[in-house]
Amino acid sequence: MSTDDDRIREMVARLSLAEKVGLLTGRDFWSTTPLPSIGLRSIVLSDGPSGVRGPVWDERDPSINLPSATALSSSWDVAVATRYGVVAAAEARRKGVDVVLGPTINLHRSPLGGRHFEAFSEDPVLTAALAAAYVSGVQGAGVAATPKHYVANDFETERFTASVEVDERALREVYLRAFEDAVVVARAWVVMSAYNAVNGVTASEHDLLETPLNSEWGFDGVVVSDWTAVRSIAAARASQDLAMPGPAGAWGDPLAAAVRAGEVAEAAIDRKVARILRLAARVGALEGTAPRDVPAGDDLGAAILSPSTRTAPARIEAGRTYALTYRFEYVPVPGGLEGLLATGIGLGPDSTAPERLLAGAESLARESDVVVLVVGTNSRVESEGRDRTTLRLPGRQEELARRVIAANPRTVVVVNSGSPVLLPAADDAAAVLLTWFGGQEYGTALGDILSDAEEPGGRLPTTWPRAFEDVPVANVTPENGRLAYDEGIHIGYRAWLRAGREPLYWFGQGEGYTTFAVGEPRVAPVADGFEVVVDVRNTGDRAGKHVIQVYAARPGTAIDRPVRWLAGFQAVRLGPGEAAAARVAVPRRAFAHWDDGWSYEPGEFDLVVARSAGDPGTVVRVTIQDDGR
Repeated sequence: MSTDDDRIREMVARLSLAEKVGLLTGRDFWSTTPLPSIGLRSIVLSDGPSGVRGPVWDERDPSINLPSATALSSSWDVAVATRYGVVAAAEARRKGVDVVLGPTINLHRSPLGGRHFEAFSEDPVLTAALAAAYVSGVQGAGVAATPKHYVANDFETERFTASVEVDERALREVYLRAFEDAVVVARAWVVMSAYNAVNGVTASEHDLLETPLNSEWGFDGVVVSDWTAVRSIAAARASQDLAMPGPAGAWGDPLAAAVRAGEVAEAAIDRKVARILRLAARVGALEGTAPRDVPAGDDLGAAILSPSTRTAPARIEAGRTYALTYRFEYVPVPGGLEGLLATGIGLGPDSTAPERLLAGAESLARESDVVVLVVGTNSRVESEGRDRTTLRLPGRQEELARRVIAANPRTVVVVNSGSPVLLPAADDAAAVLLTWFGGQEYGTALGDILSDAEEPGGRLPTTWPRAFEDVPVANVTPENGRLAYDEGIHIGYRAWLRAGREPLYWFGQGEGYTTFAVGEPRVAPVADGFEVVVDVRNTGDRAGKHVIQVYAARPGTAIDRPVRWLAGFQAVRLGPGEAAAARVAVPRRAFAHWDDGWSYEPGEFDLVVARSAGDPGTVVRVTIQDDGR
């Protein structure tokens, strides 16, 4: 045991039961209970997946508004995710926030999920890697990150009460896998438990908080509840540590009485208190401790919005969440395109769009050399607390797109949404730019990309359907309080491949403004799996980015598996004519399946280097033994 642990144990031993129980419920909406007798100040928490809101929410205390998680995940770049976390930490420190309540790493199980703009991806491996990088960026600056919402909170309808019915294999291989790296690799200091139940047990009372989170992954931080998600004393018998908000709630005096009655062991209370004190020491809230300094030389504005890292811009009218911020400044589309376009017509996504506006847009398009048509959603369409009922663009935007493109096929369609929408006119457009929700610099970023000053460079973190009827996993509405994940491990592109359906755009798909030649992959065994090495050359006349994607597959498998599944990836940035060897680590766990433990089907597996989940790619074969070697 370390000296810090000895000190924390001694502190806990000095506290009365009332003092200990008092530390386990928030002092108010955003902060924990202080205890001056042991040098403990209040710990301040704040929403912050795309900008740190802070305990005060008004125009006097603005925040940087960062691109949405779907924009960040389009980078497929852990370095970008780390720098994003650094910006979030610096904002937190500026606002006196100790704990950032993010990242949101629930999965895009269905494109109807109302909060998917705030989550990374449909794939657990991509999500896990980016989440770990985000956590490392935040905590490297002495601020706690909070992966959320643990676990299977991939929908909003009846989220407070619904039970997700999911088998153990899907839970381990898909939904828990998305959380794993943030804890095991990045050592997250806080994890948030979800509102929903899993197989009939409320998340804040679930054994999953102990296994695998603590016992297998080595989590030694604080499990904080989603706000009001602790509803009973039963949560105190589980590995739930902190109930927020406070001071009213299910714990407090009733919890103290339950301990005295022997219904809850005082040792369980002591462990929770010790974890809160450990968190306090990590963020500098305990006397004699101090948070780490924000890494020097990482400019707030440049860290995520610089040309070298900007990958998917979007406008400030983003999805609605309790993490809303008042932003410093906002560069809208017209401001960003000033000097590029001669004139324009405004048509918001909520507008009923009178015929005169559509006719005017059509006429203007016919007279123009090039058209930039911006369509999309807003916070009335994508929102925490409710799921979508359709993927269609709101208002008359589909009609607008058809008429404008028919009038001028030299139309660039810019899609400003946080999640997939239907684009029936996409095939007829000259180009389609998926911009997601990109924060306060949306207009500037869009102008840079459309003027060829910068390239988009992103790859899709989720599959986009051509028609809603094609979506293989769509249901987000519980029946009789239950939402069945009957598809098991087959979500996202896995489900599309299993169904043999062709989407509009595959997971991993994306283009830039240059071309790349990719050599034959080479594979070599390493200590924990394999390393795939691929030579990449920029064959164009400008700088750009390519993403090496490695998928695993098992021909002739004896068990139910995806057709292929993401095993590793690596972003490569090269100047014109430059070449590099991309190295992609494929851990042996990529070949495992869950069967009351991690198991390995011995034999030959394919590693497929592809440009997307739907690209046949180039195959190299490896052999796996029954112990995973």
